[in-house]
Amino acid sequence: KHLPLCTELKQLYVAVTRAKKYLLVIESAPSCMGRLWQDLGVAESSCQVPVLLDFLFTTARRHDWLRLGIQLFQRKHYGQAAQAFLKANELVAHTLCAGLMLTKEAAATRDKEKQRGIYARAITKLQDVRSRQSQLPAPLQSTPLQLAVCLDNMGDHAAAAEVYLQEDNRAQAAHALGRAQRWAEAASLFHSCNRLMEAAEAHQHAGDHATAGEIYDQCGELRRAA
Repeated sequence: KHLPLCTELKQLYVAVTRAKKYLLVIESAPSCMGRLWQDLGVAESSCQVPVLLDFLFTTARRHDWLRLGIQLFQRKHYGQAAQAFLKANELVAHTLCAGLMLTKEAAATRDKEKQRGIYARAITKLQDVRSRQSQLPAPLQSTPLQLAVCLDNMGDHAAAAEVYLQEDNRAQAAHALGRAQRWAEAASLFHSCNRLMEAAEAHQHAGDHATAGEIYDQCGELRRAA
């Protein structure tokens, strides 16, 4: 019958011995253990739980919030990460989280008009981050911003291709140029990343059937050689 109590005491022991600075114990009613700790001078009693929490949050060091924010960001918990970055005064990282949250919200929205509005807000935030990317915490500086994806989904394929190129993602840039009906440029990019079949299709769309035929013949020879 004492097994549940033993389990709770073990959990309490872990909590007490692992705390580095503060330990907040919340009870539904006063207990003898709480009174004992107060008598020993190792605890203070307060009914001001929100005040205590605010005290703990404001006394946490900036780099503690930054580290927590990075950990949450890497787990893709962007909402919680945004709050941690705000506490750490990392405003660019906070804006990045907000932009990525909007991107996820837009992708899950079925109403096309509403979706475009959300993507537009995401683009504004991500463009702001892009202009200040060097101010991001080091672990976040190589994060794909999803800006090109947002532009592509908004129908601004040429702008998306430009961003993809700046990120050295030539294949995606070529696909975006194709969606923008800029087939000759798309074919050139597909060639540069050795995507021959896609290059041939792009040449066909551009009306260059001779070059497309040569590439198809080349691909056939490569298959036979293999």
